[in-house]
Amino acid sequence: MTETENVPYYLKDSGEGVPTSMFGTYIKKGQMFIYPFFEYYYDNDLEYSPEVSSRWRLYGGIEGSQDEVELITEAQLHLNRNMFFKFNSAFGATSKATGWAPEIGIVFSF
Repeated sequence: MTETENVPYYLKDSGEGVPTSMFGTYIKKGQMFIYPFFEYYYDNDLEYSPEVSSRWRLYGGIEGSQDEVELITEAQLHLNRNMFFKFNSAFGATSKATGWAPEIGIVFSF
């Protein structure tokens, strides 16, 4: 039996090796891959996001500009690789920001 026959049916079309996030390619053992990528991002937001355990993640941040600044807290409970519950609250830190905005939801990723 070959290695690809041991793969679940939903992964059989995904190729062999480690997938890259660009170009839809895979890197096999022993290959070298040059990754030409540059990204620049600038904002005035402040974020803190520790991974408490394999299932729980926390997020805290300050977002906004000038007179609409919010303090954001979030907890995520990861049920599996593709699904988690999200518990989020935003608190207005300035007069024009929303006073309190709670959110709860379930997030799926594919």
